[in-house]
Formats: sequence, C-alpha cells, structure tokens
Amino acid sequence: MRSIAFTSFVGILLAVVTSEAQDIIVHVSSHVEYVITDSRGRRTGFDPVLDRSYSEINNSYGVSSIDSEDPNMEPPEPVNEFMSNDPVDGTYHLKLFGTKLAGYRLVTGISRGPGDGKTFEFIGVIDSNGVQEYEFNYSSIPGVPFQATKSTNGNILRQDFENCYRLKLLGNKSVYKEFSNRISQIERRFGQGDSSKAYEELKRLGRQLKKVKEETEKKLKEEAEETLVEVGEKKKEEKKAVGELSQKMGIDQEKKKPESKSNGENRDKK
Repeated sequence: MRSIAFTSFVGILLAVVTSEAQDIIVHVSSHVEYVITDSRGRRTGFDPVLDRSYSEINNSYGVSSIDSEDPNMEPPEPVNEFMSNDPVDGTYHLKLFGTKLAGYRLVTGISRGPGDGKTFEFIGVIDSNGVQEYEFNYSSIPGVPFQATKSTNGNILRQDFENCYRLKLLGNKSVYKEFSNRISQIERRFGQGDSSKAYEELKRLGRQLKKVKEETEKKLKEEAEETLVEVGEKKKEEKKAVGELSQKMGIDQEKKKPESKSNGENRDKK
C-alpha cells in the first residue's frame, strides 16, 4: 500500500510517495527532463540535449498525471516519474535538464520497507539551457541513513540567482548583484583555504536569502490579491453591462410590438 500526499508549487502538482516495500520514486515537474544513473551505470530517462531516451532500469521512467477533483479547476501539470521496485545499493546520480525558465520541485522517496524510508524535497529554478545535478544513496542494510544532496558550485549558485531574478523572485537588480558578489567572496575564502569563514559567509547569505524570500512572497501575495480584486471588479462591470444591454433589448422589443400590430390593422382596413 502507498500513501500519497499532493503538494503544489507555481501550478505544479507533485506526489510525495512513501512505501511499505523496497523502492525508489522520483517526481519532477514535467517541464524538467532528467536522466537517472544507478550504481551499476544503468541509465533511465530522457536527455533533450542529445535527444536520446534511456530505459536500462526496468523501463521505469514516464509521465504521471492525475485529474483535478474540482471540475472548475484545470488539472495539475503532469510530472516526470521514475519508479524502481527493485533498487540496487549504492549512489544514484540524477541529472536535470530544463526546457523553459521556471521553478521546479524535485521529490525523491526512498524506502527499505515498512516504517523505514525517507522523503527528500528540493525546490529550485532552471532555464531552458540549464543542467543541474543531484545525488542520493540507497542501502538495503537497516540503520544506514539515506542521504540526498544537490551538486553545486559558485557558477551554479550565480545561475540560480540570475534565474530567480528573471522570475522576479529575488527583488531588484541591486539585490541580485549583491548576492553574486557575495558568492565571489565565498569562493575566494575557499580558495585561500579559509573554510571556516567561508561557511560563516554561507550561513549569513542563507539568512539574507530567507529574508528576501519572505519579502518576495509577501509582495507576490499582495499583487495576487490586487489582481483578484481587479478581476472581481471587471466581472461586476461586465455583468452590469450585460444586464443593461438585456434590459435595453427588452424595451426595444416592447416598442416594436405595438408598431407591428398597427401595421396589421392598417392592412386589414385596406
């Protein structure tokens, strides 16, 4: 038996899956293609750069979609799904390929059996030329912790900041430039072998990003509320205009009736 909880990000609906069996499940929004490679070097997925599909792991890659429960809402966007019910121990490499500039959510569910599993969730941004990489491990040995990480460096962080800025998720251009400069400082710290100060810089940068995220979310919420108010007012005006038009048409019809009767009487007299 599987329990499925649905979550949403920028219109994307994804399933977080936990299982009572040994398995690995990966969900990514459908505008992100990916290739997953297991510890034996077997690949599954689609590489849009090479325009090549792989199906070396049990034909386990495909598109998953569900119908909307609300008939008034559009169904959620499908997700690209990987599922393996017979995973091998070792490290799995996940390579994401963006097909457009957008946010995405990556969900990886790993299970050894009943009550022995973990779900990892990553939120990111990627553009049509973007490539991002993740790693996670699987072990059938009880007690060995599951881990999942994103492979990153200064250039990847700068690209993430640029994509966030282009999606209006990172404030103004000065904020984007400030964060890019901070990344350069952190790289220099690591290059000089001063890892402790570099990590402190990273922590400060993380706190700043969290603050910007909260401010951006607040602004987006306010803009969304204003848009809803504008749409509501527009619908009211449209409804009023339709009512006035219907009323006018009814009056015009009433005016035509006596005229038609009068013409009929004139014909009878003749």
